[in-house]
Amino acid sequence: MNQDKYWFKGLKEINNKSVKYRDKVENKYEFMIASLVINSTKKQVIEFLNRIITNKKVIDYVLNMYVQVHKKIKSDYSINKMFYESVNPAELIYLRTVAGIKSSYLHKKLEKYNELINKPYVKGKDLLSLGIEPSDKFSEILDYTNKLRLKGYTKEEVLKRI
Repeated sequence: MNQDKYWFKGLKEINNKSVKYRDKVENKYEFMIASLVINSTKKQVIEFLNRIITNKKVIDYVLNMYVQVHKKIKSDYSINKMFYESVNPAELIYLRTVAGIKSSYLHKKLEKYNELINKPYVKGKDLLSLGIEPSDKFSEILDYTNKLRLKGYTKEEVLKRI
């Protein structure tokens, strides 16, 4: 019984936090489900989702956000990578806050990430113009260029490194 009171208190606290952000997010339903399970173990999240959710989009959102919220971020690169792998970086910041992780500084980081990600970048045609023939290595090279992009390299700097 004591455990139930603790669990209920925790859910109420999380719900109060997440309601503050509900009107700021695009994926309201998915966000609220994610906020309910954000402080659970991954196994518990999967079990919960399998019991009550049938919509694959919702499941994918919640699992993606769960993984991204719990990533350790140590550098600008790891922050950019977290944003890149997230289904919705802005909502991710709110979920990290709901989870009790200090995240206010991430709003400025997201602005920089959006500037970075919206700049022209290396594409397949750029590799072709360098004389690189399409092959199995083509996607590996593009993955490598994207990693450099997330580290803050410009398109021109990356093309010199290939």
